Amino acid sequence: MKVFPELLIEDLRAEIEPERLGRQAGERGMPPLNATDDPGQTEIEEFVEAKKNDAVRIRDEQLEQVDNHLDQLDQAVLAGDLESAARKAATEFREVEQSELQALKASLHEFERKRRDFFDFKHRNGLDREPDYVSQRTTLLLVGLIVLLFVIESGLNGAFLAVGSEGGLVGGWGLALGFSVVNLVLPALFFGPVSRYVSHIHVLLKAVGVLAILGWLATALVLNLGLAHFRDASADLIENIGAEALSRFQASPLGLQDAESWLLFVLGFFFSGVAFFDGRKLFGDSYPGYSRKHRKMEDARADYDDLWQDVVEQLRTIREDGLDAIGRTAHQAKSQPVERRRALESETKLLAAFDAHVEQLQRSGTMLIEEYREANRSVRFDRGTPEAYSRPWRMDPSPPHRRRREPVAVEDVDLDGLNEQYESALGRVHGEWEQTRARLDLEGSMSDPAEAVSANGGGS
Repeated sequence: MKVFPELLIEDLRAEIEPERLGRQAGERGMPPLNATDDPGQTEIEEFVEAKKNDAVRIRDEQLEQVDNHLDQLDQAVLAGDLESAARKAATEFREVEQSELQALKASLHEFERKRRDFFDFKHRNGLDREPDYVSQRTTLLLVGLIVLLFVIESGLNGAFLAVGSEGGLVGGWGLALGFSVVNLVLPALFFGPVSRYVSHIHVLLKAVGVLAILGWLATALVLNLGLAHFRDASADLIENIGAEALSRFQASPLGLQDAESWLLFVLGFFFSGVAFFDGRKLFGDSYPGYSRKHRKMEDARADYDDLWQDVVEQLRTIREDGLDAIGRTAHQAKSQPVERRRALESETKLLAAFDAHVEQLQRSGTMLIEEYREANRSVRFDRGTPEAYSRPWRMDPSPPHRRRREPVAVEDVDLDGLNEQYESALGRVHGEWEQTRARLDLEGSMSDPAEAVSANGGGS
């Protein structure tokens, strides 16, 4: 047992230098021949005593650790300890059930209410398909497309209208922005969404949808034809362009004179159509309100599933903690006698190592003092031997070891009885797990709780 520092006489000799101390004292004639004490020798004795005190401190610290370990092992595992771990798990199961059951019921009730609303809506409106609504990513793409069309159309219109415009490119851009707002934003945010009512079951709402489609067609045609006539008039460098463009439009709506004006009309009408159909798609299913009802039902389903999974995770954690506690308790009961014997054996080895260390320290101290005395005698002018050197040196005895401990109440366990208790505790935890899971298996849930438990690492 390498607990105490190794004692090498060379290291001790280099640290205290007994020959140097002996010569220094001998050259001064110290100690006197009739003296019974030698200050130089006392310095070496104190050096050796300090090494011994270090060893005593290490011994006592190690013994205290052994005592603490034995105190823990002396707490015998009783039959009730295994049952107590199982009872604790059962109590926690019931606490989770009491705290979460009402929340689960309320969440399930909310889902069932949203589900009934969805299917009532589906039945009332004669729908036999699943709703179609865009994801968040698709929504962003549609909005981005409208913005892109707005920028492109404004740029193209600005370039076309700049021809003959008094404001040049800047004036053409300003006029084009106003046209683009009406040509793109209005179809995307009003005509497109409202046109979905054309598929509605009620006649009046269907008529609203038809009017929205006709309104968009009329607006897109009038606006883009008017814009093309405006471009024609501005290209001819006619004064009062607005009045001239209106006059030409009233006289012959399709009588555009320039191919670029026709291109301006086709592009504007196409962009307006894209914005119109983006608007229809942007606000969900083609049947108004259908996707909203479905989304509410799915959100309620997700809320219930999240709550259910959270409860399952709580129950699973309680079960695993309970089984771990039972396993640790059983292992402690089986290993206590072996661990106690090992602790007592380590204590015996520690004390033997300490005794051997002190004995070696006594021998090393004796050698250092003899070297000191020999160096002192060799340089004394009186060539005598002080009376203090007439008796051999002995180190002061170490403080005694604390009283040896004897085995107490912990003996080899009855493995058969312990295994019975262990199996009983495990059965209690598994039984409470199954009963709690069954009580939380609410009628009408959208997913099988047993499957949810298995998916989360459950199973008894």
